[in-house]
Amino acid sequence: MQGFYKVYAVITVPNPQSVGFHEKMGFKWFATYENVGYKAGKWCDVGWWQLTLAEPNNSVPPAPIPFPQLDNATVAFILNKYIN
Repeated sequence: MQGFYKVYAVITVPNPQSVGFHEKMGFKWFATYENVGYKAGKWCDVGWWQLTLAEPNNSVPPAPIPFPQLDNATVAFILNKYIN
């Protein structure tokens, strides 16, 4: 609805709760970078997950629409679909 085709999640791993949440939402793992994140005093691996929202086509994509510029009915639809 905003013109985005893909969404990415970057998660320090291991993190089963965050991985589980994102995979439940449809994200798929595609890469892990080893020892590139520094968190809580130690080096961590960082995993990348992606979610395809729409398949790209051969036309030039429109500029994305910022969330605050969506009309109220569209925002309500999004929130009802993904939060409830």
